[in-house]
Amino acid sequence: MESRIIGKLDFDAGRLTRELARVSEWPLSDAYEEYTVGYWRSLVLSNGTGEQGDGTIRGYPTERRLTPAGRSFAYIEELVRSHFDYARLKWSRLFVVRDGVLVPHRDYVEVAEPFIRLNIALKTTPDCLHSEDGTVFHMRPGEVWQLAVRNAHAGSALNGSERISLCLDFAAQDGDDAPLMRKRAGASQPEIVGRLPLSNSQLNTLNQLGGIINRDNIRDVIALLAKLHFRSEMTATEVLDWLIRICRNSGDEDLVDVAERYRRHCLGPRLLFDQFDFCK
Repeated sequence: MESRIIGKLDFDAGRLTRELARVSEWPLSDAYEEYTVGYWRSLVLSNGTGEQGDGTIRGYPTERRLTPAGRSFAYIEELVRSHFDYARLKWSRLFVVRDGVLVPHRDYVEVAEPFIRLNIALKTTPDCLHSEDGTVFHMRPGEVWQLAVRNAHAGSALNGSERISLCLDFAAQDGDDAPLMRKRAGASQPEIVGRLPLSNSQLNTLNQLGGIINRDNIRDVIALLAKLHFRSEMTATEVLDWLIRICRNSGDEDLVDVAERYRRHCLGPRLLFDQFDFCK
């Protein structure tokens, strides 16, 4: 696993709780919703335009601008300004997920600019999990993770849980390994989640899903596979491979085409502003 913990933030619990309680007062973006099943939304705090609804990651030549929401969350902005390389920061967002999954995919494949992503869980539970390739882990509150999002990865908030995390995208510098976090002390070993191998019964059940899958429930099957990935020994890309296998078992060639196109969309290559339509 290339993702790693580079440090830890200590929060003022009272100030953070008060700010997180106001997240729902803002219109949350459903950008990249084709990668999600369940409730997964983002709140853009800063970008290249300062527009609240501009949430598609890309490079820009201007200075970064706070959105109206970004100006409203003073404590979170204070954390960012005091702990990270503020000059290299290009995008900042809050991710809010409730009883939802982020389907395995790769990020940054549609942009020419090199970025580095940090993610910090502000509110979480043990049922909020993340993965990279074949490893599943839990990001504990305050841990600063540098995520290898060019690798296949997924996320989840299972069993009705909720997670709010701070996502920071920085401009990478060629040949420069300068730290993005000013004080890197406090890094710890990751909390890796153990999983069980798929049993013969589970494998048989997955193969039998071809008998019921259709365009009405394909996203439900995607969610089932993605959730299974967090509890059983299945790599992130195998989630999408299983989707294609199940669709092939259905005998519906149009459905197979949807699954194959979806896998390519999630893992790349794709173009900026590309969106996937399950109805096509």
